[in-house]
Amino acid sequence: MTFFIFLCLSAALLFWMFKMEPYRYQRTTRPVSIKKKLPRSLRILHLSDTHFSGINQPLTQFFDKLSQTEVDFIFLTGD
Repeated sequence: MTFFIFLCLSAALLFWMFKMEPYRYQRTTRPVSIKKKLPRSLRILHLSDTHFSGINQPLTQFFDKLSQTEVDFIFLTGD
């Protein structure tokens, strides 16, 4: 029974890793406070962990939405 549970959990994890997570893109907006007063707020686009493999419809739609966003800086970071 334990082996069956382990096998089911492993299958669920593999399904998530290869079929769900690669197509899960999200955009989050967060205010950041700094000590120095600026004449206007800055807009920063931070892309992280960009492990893209090929082109897919959700990725294309995500970048289409991002391309309509006005930003001052773009930072690419990750592992």
